[in-house]
Amino acid sequence: MRTAAIFLMLLSLTGCGIADHFNQSAKVDQDEKDYRTCLSANPTKPETCNPLKEVWQTDKADYVSGKY
Repeated sequence: MRTAAIFLMLLSLTGCGIADHFNQSAKVDQDEKDYRTCLSANPTKPETCNPLKEVWQTDKADYVSGKY
């Protein structure tokens, strides 16, 4: 019985980590979409999109490094 309880506890913790991973993946995808939308809206001034680019690159680096 104790082994089953430990297993269930570990399984629930793993599930949270998997959910965080997929949530971060979706966030990186949305960040990229926002950045590209900004670029499309500002073709003559792409530098106005630099804050969105920085958010996208930071979130992507965190995702790739395994932080999430």
